[in-house]
Amino acid sequence: MKKNVETISIRGFAGLCGKNHTWVRRRIQDGTLPVADDGKVPIEEGLEAFKKMVGNLAKTAKEAEKISTDIDPKEIGLEGVNLKNPVEVSHAFSVARLLEKQVTARVKTAEMELKAIELEAKKGNFIPKEEVLADARRVASLVREKLLTIPIRYAGQLEGRTQREIEGVLDHAIDEVLQSLNESKFVEQ
Repeated sequence: MKKNVETISIRGFAGLCGKNHTWVRRRIQDGTLPVADDGKVPIEEGLEAFKKMVGNLAKTAKEAEKISTDIDPKEIGLEGVNLKNPVEVSHAFSVARLLEKQVTARVKTAEMELKAIELEAKKGNFIPKEEVLADARRVASLVREKLLTIPIRYAGQLEGRTQREIEGVLDHAIDEVLQSLNESKFVEQ
């Protein structure tokens, strides 16, 4: 580039064009916009390139106008989009492509998770929820029953004993209750 060429920062050029700096950087990367050795945009060359892009958009707008006269935007999911404005159409399709990629990624993730679950089920690593809940209810009922019978069963045995002897009897009673918890068929022995 010539040394006397006037340049402007990427953000400054973006402001001139009414675009954001990311858009300008992409156009520089794809070679649509020129860039000087110092990383800035040469003003005159940049504006010329931008005008060519706008001209291409105008051609696209005319083509879109010809095509869009027969299309109902609601039929293709573009409610509120002016099909005669290529920028709106381009943006709408970009959003649609992004949404499609997100949905595709979520579907693939869900499919992978489902396959992992199916594999674990085939290995026998999953137990039906109803079976676990029924066993939990049965064990909880058994524990409750044993806890409630402790005073009745051991009151007579504790009369007249020392504190150490009472502790031993209560430890035995508590061990019986805790043993009930091991009666679940889902507790590994």
